Amino acid sequence: MNLVSVAQSYNKAKVRLFSDKTALKRYLDPVGLFSHPPTKDYGNNTTPISPKEENKYFEASHFARYRLEKALDEEKNVQFWTDIYLAIRNRKV
Repeated sequence: MNLVSVAQSYNKAKVRLFSDKTALKRYLDPVGLFSHPPTKDYGNNTTPISPKEENKYFEASHFARYRLEKALDEEKNVQFWTDIYLAIRNRKV
């Protein structure tokens, strides 16, 4: 199942989409990436995260991946969303 079909299924269920105007704040603020871009230390932080925080990182990574797919289609902000996605992925791992 690709991201577009996932987004469509969310839309049918009337769940707020990743493209909602407040989505940036909703998904990136809990992981500390809303107000500033990730630094090199962000993904290299070895402090363990709690299960509750882990859920927020998974939500943020799905959001970033969705936005990266849209950026690739539109050929805009590809490097920005790549950096965000990789930082979140590295922090989760």
